[in-house]
Amino acid sequence: MSKTGKYQQLRMNLIGEWGSGSLSVTGRDVFSPRTGKVSQQWLSMCQKERTSTQNMMERVTDLSNLSTACRKVIKNGGSSGIDGMTTKDLKDWFSMNHQRLATLLLSGDYRPSTVKLVEIPKPSGGTRQLGIPTVIDRMVQQAVLQVLMKRYEPIFSENSYGFRVQRSAHQALRCAGRYAAEGYRICVDLDLEQFLR
Repeated sequence: MSKTGKYQQLRMNLIGEWGSGSLSVTGRDVFSPRTGKVSQQWLSMCQKERTSTQNMMERVTDLSNLSTACRKVIKNGGSSGIDGMTTKDLKDWFSMNHQRLATLLLSGDYRPSTVKLVEIPKPSGGTRQLGIPTVIDRMVQQAVLQVLMKRYEPIFSENSYGFRVQRSAHQALRCAGRYAAEGYRICVDLDLEQFLR
């Protein structure tokens, strides 16, 4: 594949991929060039996405999904949040409260707790603020993540490595190394949060 072809492929992957057909979404797909109105293709894609995400909270609050999330939080360990509950306490809490938690999530009445702020030292000097959610909030986040990953992980760009299952910064570096060997000379490492400030 030529450099131009590889660039176009990378550009299409970065723009976004929808559905199992990996349909790339561009401005042309959203608006009809003839009328300037939202295209039927775009509306059809949106309807397909709405259909595939119906009952998502029911999947999040399924006992099996919540139980898996609870086990993962316990396994990961970590500090307690603002309420002082530890990961060791979570198993007993969950066994007595999972139905109430599911009801709160389904009704929209669940409210996350305040995040505990701690400062940790940076290797280069100074400190960095770290937010520690409660173990219950971490379990809810994990339960949501598990459902969202099943839906969206298969359609993420092949060129995306950040915070992905079985992907790492080392893999991204190897990929950049392959591009460099093919003759590319520019590599961009970008933190969107910092970029937008």
